[in-house]
Amino acid sequence: MAIRLASHQTTSPANPIAPEAIYGLWLRDQGSIRTWLRIESPRIHLVLIDKDQGIGRILDGEYALARDGSLFGVMTTVENVSQKEAVDALYRGEQPRNSPFLPVAPPEKEQKITPFVLIPQRAGAELVLEGDAIFQGHYRKTAETRPTFSRPVPPLGRWECENWECKVRTSLYLTDKIELEVLDQVTGRRLRLAGEYSVTAGNLLYGLFTTQDQSQGPGKASQPIPAQVFCFHYAVAGANQLQVRDIHCACFDAKACDLLQRDYQRAQGENQKSDKGQRRGFRRL
Repeated sequence: MAIRLASHQTTSPANPIAPEAIYGLWLRDQGSIRTWLRIESPRIHLVLIDKDQGIGRILDGEYALARDGSLFGVMTTVENVSQKEAVDALYRGEQPRNSPFLPVAPPEKEQKITPFVLIPQRAGAELVLEGDAIFQGHYRKTAETRPTFSRPVPPLGRWECENWECKVRTSLYLTDKIELEVLDQVTGRRLRLAGEYSVTAGNLLYGLFTTQDQSQGPGKASQPIPAQVFCFHYAVAGANQLQVRDIHCACFDAKACDLLQRDYQRAQGENQKSDKGQRRGFRRL
């Protein structure tokens, strides 16, 4: 399976940011264009307003902090706003649904899955974000926020899928990190991708791959790669089956996604390990 690595100009910060340093309601003010960013782990809420154009956009999702200080996440819904009263309310940092000028039925949110990665840093009182253009810039805090709820426990353990037609075995190993391995059973070549991840209450797993290993044999020779963001929906059927669907990852083409979007079986000997992992709990990011 071939992959296409996306390159990024951002680099990990020398000193990873503390989780509490990014909590808050932040404002990026560019005159008639404003961006409101609410961060309250694990939720993230972004509001973009162009007052002159009379349009706004509201995005909601979840995020986590990687060990190196990168902020990765996934936006799951988007709502476009064009009514003047609602746009003006958003520009002021207010919730438009509280406006008496809005119609009874507000616009419906559209489900749109978009993974992202950012490099957050503090410059004095400002929050500086590098990465995805929709977030990038300098923000000042206008209010405090706090974490909203705990993260669910992911389907820990090793999961495998044998594709007899393609003679490929795919393994997904979930601990406090994620490892994806694709083995060509004809040539013996392996592709391993590893990184960090989190999950939502809606069974959406999102993360970023930061190392890659392409080799033959069981040994590992991982090399660092630019962060590759990804996400997919999953479902656990019984105790021993994991269904992976709807993969979003720029480094996978349609053929690779089809190969990975399968039903996985729990690897032999993993039941007891998984039970212990569930009792210990999952590391909160």
